[in-house]
Amino acid sequence: MSIIECKDVQYAYRDEAPALDGVTLAVEQGEFVAIIGHNGSGKSTLAKHINALFKPQRGTVLTVGLDTSDPRNSFIIRSHAGMVFQNPDTQMVTSVVADDVAFGPENLAVAHEQIVTRVQEALGAVGMTDFASRNPAHLSGGQKQRICIAGVLAMRPDILVLDEPGAMLDARGRRGIRRIVRELNKGGMTVVLITHFMEEAVLAQRVLVMAQGSVVMSGTPQEVFCQRERLRALKMEVPFSILLAEALQKHGIGVSSIIRPEDLKEELCRLVRAEQGGVRSLVGARPLENVRSLVGAEQDGVRAGTEQRDGTRVPEAGAGTEQAPHPAAACPSVPQLFTKSPPPLVLEQLSYTYSSHEGQTVALRDLSLRVEDGAYLGIIGHTGSGKSTLLQLMCGLLQPSFGRVLINGEDLADKTVRRSVHAKVGMAFQYPEHQLFAPTVAEDIAFGPKNAKLPAEQIDQRVRQAMQRMGLDFEKYAAKSPFELSGGEKRRVALAGVIACDPKILILDEPTAGLDPAGRDELLGYVEQFHRAGMTIIMVSHSMDDIARYATQILVLNQGESFMQGSPQEVFCHGEELRAINLGVPQATSFAAELNALGFSLPGDLYSVDALALAIAQELGGDRCGL
Repeated sequence: MSIIECKDVQYAYRDEAPALDGVTLAVEQGEFVAIIGHNGSGKSTLAKHINALFKPQRGTVLTVGLDTSDPRNSFIIRSHAGMVFQNPDTQMVTSVVADDVAFGPENLAVAHEQIVTRVQEALGAVGMTDFASRNPAHLSGGQKQRICIAGVLAMRPDILVLDEPGAMLDARGRRGIRRIVRELNKGGMTVVLITHFMEEAVLAQRVLVMAQGSVVMSGTPQEVFCQRERLRALKMEVPFSILLAEALQKHGIGVSSIIRPEDLKEELCRLVRAEQGGVRSLVGARPLENVRSLVGAEQDGVRAGTEQRDGTRVPEAGAGTEQAPHPAAACPSVPQLFTKSPPPLVLEQLSYTYSSHEGQTVALRDLSLRVEDGAYLGIIGHTGSGKSTLLQLMCGLLQPSFGRVLINGEDLADKTVRRSVHAKVGMAFQYPEHQLFAPTVAEDIAFGPKNAKLPAEQIDQRVRQAMQRMGLDFEKYAAKSPFELSGGEKRRVALAGVIACDPKILILDEPTAGLDPAGRDELLGYVEQFHRAGMTIIMVSHSMDDIARYATQILVLNQGESFMQGSPQEVFCHGEELRAINLGVPQATSFAAELNALGFSLPGDLYSVDALALAIAQELGGDRCGL
């Protein structure tokens, strides 16, 4: 029985091209469907039709058998189809977490005793029981998202529609959401999950791929994700295990294109057992001597700070600042480089405490950090670890409770220094497009230079240069309204507005959240260009792969304290310690560690698919693979 039916659905915003263009599909009761597609493909618009937030301009949508176009059906449809949006701030309605979760059941006239039970169960399901009396406004973005999910779960809907629920969550949060979704689906709930994380999509029973308002691919995860070239043409990623299998095949390793990492591990182990007569046994196998480390100081004639063939950049010497709290002999060290002039950013015993009617909450405690000129600092930590608070202290939006923030040796506690910090430090928030406000793109980008009272000619030059650096054609975009652009374009405009101020330090708080794979790579590519031009970059991210690929220095936060500092190889070799604080490591590093637990002897500093495939191929017999 179909619980959701769309027949030839068309919908357009104003006079634009159709956001939905003849969509026809059916979702069966109890089914788990994942929807993927590039930004602007129509995914979110389709989701809003399912629970009658939008009504089709042509065609019909039936949810639980009711026509969503009939306003008389709206209330009952929304009681059966709960929706969690990408941005949690758009869903918060009260000043107490428990009240926010109770809001939906109260509107459904659920008895008070049942509401109390539902709120407790929902908060427990998302790991937020201890936050019941807190003000949602004081929570991190990831914590807010969990509260939103709890609010929908408390309504006990038949259909759960999730629009990028993990975009703002750390690895633990995303694992928790995946667990919740699978358990709810096993219990009979219909799930429609919109996601850019392929490891989430492979859990579904069916995957739909959207492009330009239409469903262009549909099938099981195996059927969809094995069509690699077609997906790439649609600017979509394929799961990590398929990428690895493809790379192994290029090295002559006969593995299948498998979508689940655990299945690929089993196949590699079977391959080893089958060939142990001709290939050395993995038990007690010697480590690889000739797989070049992908990160670290200059070696084998590779210049630090350059890119290797697999796209991984060798960090600059001096990228690390302090030894990690948990050093291990196996972790390589990076020589430190100290300049004579003051570094662009120094934190000295920094602490910050939020005060409210609920009491005091320590967000950061005794944090010291030195960021050298031209560094690319990646900041990682679990949701609520203090990352966003730290960034706001770095650019003077908040003042520390204790300690100092020094920009080029000047203390931000000085009002004069603080007034001029915008010329040195630029910041893009979690959703940079929320910084847009002017009627045209050019005016929005010009706002900062105008505030700096630059001459009109210089302002125009800054705007043009910033747009060019962000890949925005001046003639095409300058006179457009920023609010009529796609999500990826809005983000580029917002960053162009920051770049137009010509900062020496660029601070980014989850800049790729909610972007499709192509948009993410494009945006990070622009940031990397700024870094190569000499700009100091500070980026918060939940993506360990992005941090490993770009950062020269990493700060790990845990419960407001510095847990670890160092270069990528110094930090990511502590996989067990990171997992203990609910963080992860790059996918390739994690997969290599899991293979080593099964008897392989792979290096611990493998951060890319290509490097991992090369190491596995040599482990299985480099001569046979022609290596």
